[in-house]
Amino acid sequence: MDGVVVVRIRGRLTAGEPSESLSDFISRLISAGHTRVVVDLTDVPQIDSTGLSTLVKISISLARVHGGLLLSAGPGKLRDALTVTRLVEAIPTFHSAVAALEMFVAQPLYLYCPVCNGRGEPPTEKGALSLPRQTCSRCDCQFSAVPMTSMISADAPIALSTARIFPYKTEAEYIEIEAGPPTILNIVGRLDLFGSHAIKTALHVIPAPRNVTIDLARVTEISGGGRGALLALIAEKERNDKISVSLEGLSPGMLGQLSNLSKFFYFAKEDALAFLGRIDRESRWLLRSGTIL
Repeated sequence: MDGVVVVRIRGRLTAGEPSESLSDFISRLISAGHTRVVVDLTDVPQIDSTGLSTLVKISISLARVHGGLLLSAGPGKLRDALTVTRLVEAIPTFHSAVAALEMFVAQPLYLYCPVCNGRGEPPTEKGALSLPRQTCSRCDCQFSAVPMTSMISADAPIALSTARIFPYKTEAEYIEIEAGPPTILNIVGRLDLFGSHAIKTALHVIPAPRNVTIDLARVTEISGGGRGALLALIAEKERNDKISVSLEGLSPGMLGQLSNLSKFFYFAKEDALAFLGRIDRESRWLLRSGTIL
């Protein structure tokens, strides 16, 4: 159901072959891309500390790949063992596999930050037609995305639209990635040595090969350190990368600071984009998504 795998266990879940077999089987599921699992313990008459530890390790492994583990166990000795050991507090446990499946299906969808892979907020209900603007719970990056299908689901591809990094912790100045194609990096506010670290971060998270135009139209101030850092970033680009800089919209004073520069700098944005050459306009920057479980 909706990409969830149900694993039914018959017999003991104890040290040795039973626990090892379950662990190996789940590892193969994860390798195959199945990250949401219900383990049905209804027909398990006995579980020991090794079996309990195996379930905990499976839950951790699935969480690391943005998946989740749910358990099903009806009333009886096994359920009592899960309760006494407080495993039911660590791993959501339901009285039936059907109830666990329904919980998985009801889980909202989360997007993961294109900059640091932290979880975005707020979540999106499956079946929705649009996505709310996201704020990363880890780095405070703000990003927006568009679904590549008519309806949002756990398996549907979702493409990045824009992402903003705030080096000065104020929304008035930021580095904005327009995912494109083509990809455009807008610098809004100061271009100085401190802000250049955010520019470097933005460039590095763009999928390779990077074909990027850096747009300086909304730059308000250029320092010597910022100018030098920008030149260094262009010089350090990977062999297959193409980076151009648009000077269109800069004031005469700031243009003077960037005069007599390399061929990568263009007075017209149209020329800076043309330098990138032919762009695969079908290519999209896809985001990771998943449920909280």
